[in-house]
Amino acid sequence: MINQLSIILLAYNEELSIENDLKKIHQHIAKKIFNYEIIVVEDYSQDKTYEILQKYKKKINIKILRGKSKLGYRDSLVYGIKNAKYKNIFFSEFGSKYNFEEFSNFANGYTEKCIFSGFRKPRYDNIYRRILTYLLNGFISILFFKKINDADSGYKLISKDKYIKYYVKKCNFVDFGSAEMILRMYINKEKIIEKKISYYQRPDQSKQFNFYKVIKKSFILVLKLISLRIET
Repeated sequence: MINQLSIILLAYNEELSIENDLKKIHQHIAKKIFNYEIIVVEDYSQDKTYEILQKYKKKINIKILRGKSKLGYRDSLVYGIKNAKYKNIFFSEFGSKYNFEEFSNFANGYTEKCIFSGFRKPRYDNIYRRILTYLLNGFISILFFKKINDADSGYKLISKDKYIKYYVKKCNFVDFGSAEMILRMYINKEKIIEKKISYYQRPDQSKQFNFYKVIKKSFILVLKLISLRIET
């Protein structure tokens, strides 16, 4: 049973989903934890995300963080991790991509000695993204001689100490940092448990990349993965 948990979420132009996600996170996760905090790193959205957060700050115990300027995905997560006060961190994403009712089953059996990483299955997002993810995980599994189902999942339950060690201090990838973190954990023989979670298409266009950027960034990622393999 987890009795201390920092819930970290990143927000950028999430006005279509943030209200619903916050309600579900509070109901199905936070209310079941004795000591918790909800940290939202708001990265200077251009829509009404920040205003919605301010409204919910009065209803739900939310800590809203903003950098001095726009940080981007990786630095926003690092900012959130450094400001987390509890020893366990659950990181996820807005966008109505996850069913937070599944958290109890996902977190069952967790201890600080292991890493729980979401394995997105079944998936209901765009077919091309599913294909690219399948190819990426297949390539990683071959390259590192380790079966990995979902290296870059944005749904993880990890101790703060491990997040600091493998993401804040060692992660060099600007994109796909979660995949690099998981691989470094595998290399260091950490106990990683992948658990199935449902994954859905967000209501608007992906905040990460469009189709062409995904192809370009995937190619760059392959080169970085090869460099990481050589390094280890």
